[in-house]
Amino acid sequence: MLSNDGLLNGELSRRLGAARKEFQSLCKIWSHSNLSMQRKIRIFDACVISKLLYCLHTAWLSSAELRKLDAFQARCLRRISGIAHSFVSRISNETILHNTAQHKLSNILLRRQMTLMAKVAIQPDLDILRSAVFKPSIFALIDDTFERARRRPRACWSREVYKHCVAAVGNVNLLSSFWQTTAAAQKAWIALVKQYCVSL
Repeated sequence: MLSNDGLLNGELSRRLGAARKEFQSLCKIWSHSNLSMQRKIRIFDACVISKLLYCLHTAWLSSAELRKLDAFQARCLRRISGIAHSFVSRISNETILHNTAQHKLSNILLRRQMTLMAKVAIQPDLDILRSAVFKPSIFALIDDTFERARRRPRACWSREVYKHCVAAVGNVNLLSSFWQTTAAAQKAWIALVKQYCVSL
């Protein structure tokens, strides 16, 4: 859902509220002693995280909004693991993620955004998504020609994701070796993106 100012605060709050309600409705599962931790995490990913992150990779979130996602994930994983807040348990969120074999939602979101960027890049020039992001026949972003307001410019999805894509390969010229229609190139790009997002 889009707001009149183009911001994502309302949509993200709505999604977090819906995910929180879904998590609370499954409270009996989280405290069930006969279910393994791995099974609980799979249910959490399928019922809560999938609802929260659905198509969210098509928008660019600010650092504060990404912290909200990671904080929600940490609270849920602590509830599932039966571990109190770090102020009481002295166990960090990084330890919780490691013990549950999970990655930060912000990293998962970035991985999906970079994968989507590659899919858009390999489309034909007549594709409406590619023509809105890239120049014809090359992997360079189109120039912004519209006049901006006199304030701090908002982060643009294409520019921010493109920066991460260039940082992952190390050089703009190397993008052409990964952004191809062949299955081998796409598989190599997915592996590179996964390695890059984990290192953040």
